[in-house]
Amino acid sequence: MSANSTLSIDEILEDVKAFLPRLIEACESVAELLYKPMHDEAWAIFGELVQGMDDLYRTLNTVNGGLMAEDTNGLFKPVIEDFLADMAKKFAEMNRLMDEEEYAVAGDCIHYELTALFSELSIALGEEAAVRRNRLDANLAYLKEHFPRAYEQIQALSRDTKRYRIVTAKNGSPNLHITPADGKAVYLYSRYEPEHEAVRWVESITDEVSGKENVMFYGFGLGYHLFKFVESFPASHLHVYEPDPQILLAAMEVIDLAELFDRPQMKDFVVGENKDHRDGLFYRLLKYGKGETATIPVPVYDKLSAQWKQVFFEDAKNAIYNYVSSENMYEKFGLEWTRNSLYNMALNVTTPPIGGLRGKADGLPAVIVGAGPSLEADIELLRELKRHAVIIAAGTAVQSLQHHGIDPHLVVSFDGGAPNGYVFKTVDIKEIPLLYAPQVHHEVLEDTSDKLFHVFLNTDVTTMYLVGLKEGDTVFKSTHSVTGTAIQAAAFLGCSEIIFTGQDLSYPAERLYAGGAKHVSDEHTASILSRAVLQVENVNGSYNRTTDSMRLTLVDIEEIISMYPEIRFVNTSRTGAKIKHTVWQPMDDVLARLKDVHVEPDYMSAIMASHLAPYSEARIQEMIERVFSLPEQLAEFEDKIKRIKRMMEKLPELSRKKPDKCISAMVDIEENWGVAVKSLMFNTFFLTLLKKEISHFDRELPEVAGETNLIKKATLFVEIVGTLVNALYDKIPTVKDMLNETVRRIRLRMGHIEGEQSHVWE
Repeated sequence: MSANSTLSIDEILEDVKAFLPRLIEACESVAELLYKPMHDEAWAIFGELVQGMDDLYRTLNTVNGGLMAEDTNGLFKPVIEDFLADMAKKFAEMNRLMDEEEYAVAGDCIHYELTALFSELSIALGEEAAVRRNRLDANLAYLKEHFPRAYEQIQALSRDTKRYRIVTAKNGSPNLHITPADGKAVYLYSRYEPEHEAVRWVESITDEVSGKENVMFYGFGLGYHLFKFVESFPASHLHVYEPDPQILLAAMEVIDLAELFDRPQMKDFVVGENKDHRDGLFYRLLKYGKGETATIPVPVYDKLSAQWKQVFFEDAKNAIYNYVSSENMYEKFGLEWTRNSLYNMALNVTTPPIGGLRGKADGLPAVIVGAGPSLEADIELLRELKRHAVIIAAGTAVQSLQHHGIDPHLVVSFDGGAPNGYVFKTVDIKEIPLLYAPQVHHEVLEDTSDKLFHVFLNTDVTTMYLVGLKEGDTVFKSTHSVTGTAIQAAAFLGCSEIIFTGQDLSYPAERLYAGGAKHVSDEHTASILSRAVLQVENVNGSYNRTTDSMRLTLVDIEEIISMYPEIRFVNTSRTGAKIKHTVWQPMDDVLARLKDVHVEPDYMSAIMASHLAPYSEARIQEMIERVFSLPEQLAEFEDKIKRIKRMMEKLPELSRKKPDKCISAMVDIEENWGVAVKSLMFNTFFLTLLKKEISHFDRELPEVAGETNLIKKATLFVEIVGTLVNALYDKIPTVKDMLNETVRRIRLRMGHIEGEQSHVWE
């Protein structure tokens, strides 16, 4: 081979990689010839070998001269330099021995010295690019089929070959040389034997993971740690997170994902910084995982980005609390939320959606008012600020505002609890626009505001079905507090700046609310404060008391704020918690800064009148027909559940006396159950009403599927499937009553609006 000046260094090195195996093979052949008497043909073959060695030396000498350390192949420069120095010595020694006719010793030099040298170089340079490309393509196809979320995160990315350089350890195993943003280069594994490093690491975490059914891996790398872990703990269910897509792209060039992932204990694999995907990883583990969980980070990831790791573990902690809190909330309020979504359909069909207001407050500042204690200190400034910004009351904060004689431009409400209904009985918002989400307590909307409009939340599956959600309908992200909904509303309106007041998001000075809040008893206040054992940094650099629930509310609001980098967020609370992605500014400075902005008292009412429109008659008809069809669908669902219930009750006896009939009954149950859980009734209503029971069912179901003993399987059917079937059966009468009441409310509402034409809706 020779260095072609028209080729790039990358291309030349690829030629070298292809040439080295042939050269090594030739060395072995020639060495054997030198142990025997030489003849003309042997001399000719020896000459060809010498020419090949010389070509290699010259080629690599040229490459070395053109390599820079920062180049893609820059890490090969010291390897090539050492090789050239060693080869020059060994080549000279071989020539000396040949000149002295020490042919057998020259053969030893070729066999034991030069061949080993060429083999070391071949290992150091690694595989040919074509081999890596083929492996990458195969791995991409595997990911697309088995882990599509991971595939989506990397399929459009180009590999960064300068910062993530594939290298080879001394033992020939792939390694990765990474240059992070801070410029301090890191090898992902031992430069000598990555497998040995992984084995020792697995030994070091044995006590931590023993007995844990689930293991969350932080860091996949090139898979060494995971592979050795699987060998030692073959029964653990694995949930793997790789924060850096570039590491995965590099891994896919050098390892076979199917070999590592094609095993039943590999449950989930997520890659990248997308928070929704990361939260999905936590959610699926919490929903389906049984038993205890260990979360273990691969050590090198501390060097790569300690911040990534900190965010991951903080997200994991929040996810656990969120999941448990959500399960409890659905158990406590699932029925109420479903009832609200149904009962409020009478208003959904006759009030306009928010869609027409997109961008209609373009460039105006908005103030989102909470009812935290700090509101009192700024109330007079807020009164003046109403002339210069759109004032939005976040839910029950309207109580405190009206207590001080201030009517906001807009009230936002979505809380589905009964106390929220009580609050709105104590305020006068008849002429104040009210934006509601359909899960809001139905009493909030009864004889309160004459200026109602609505927006859908992405978790309200009941409403989204009933209205027949269409492309173009506006859907907000569901949040922990109404402040999150209000932020999305202000952003949707086009506000260029969002100012927080009374948003303390903690409990400063042992208080929950500003004056005027009448919906919380002294006992309830004392109960919350007794649980406020955590601390959160406040705007003054000291700390306020808080609870897990309030801490998650703060995190949730910060996530909503991060969705709008184009909007300036200002926190004016004098005593509240620090809020990420906001700047702090006292209210008097805000007022001085906005003095040239003018907002009329009826601003929201005016833009509503100009830009909001009700649904079309055809769409209203569709909605009503959809609601009116529900009682019949529920009756069909009830029949299906009754059939399953009857068959379920016979299983234990059949399993003991008539095994063939038992198997047939199980098949029948599975078929009917499959239809039931895919039904509209199940997915629109019972998923909310029985969320905790369904989550328990999802976790336990694999045990039923895996049981081979018929009697035990029948028992599990009754215990696991039967328990949920009974819960569904018991809840059907409640759903039936709610559906009938919903139909009655719609007929009443349409009759009120259309008088004698109400028969149209029957």
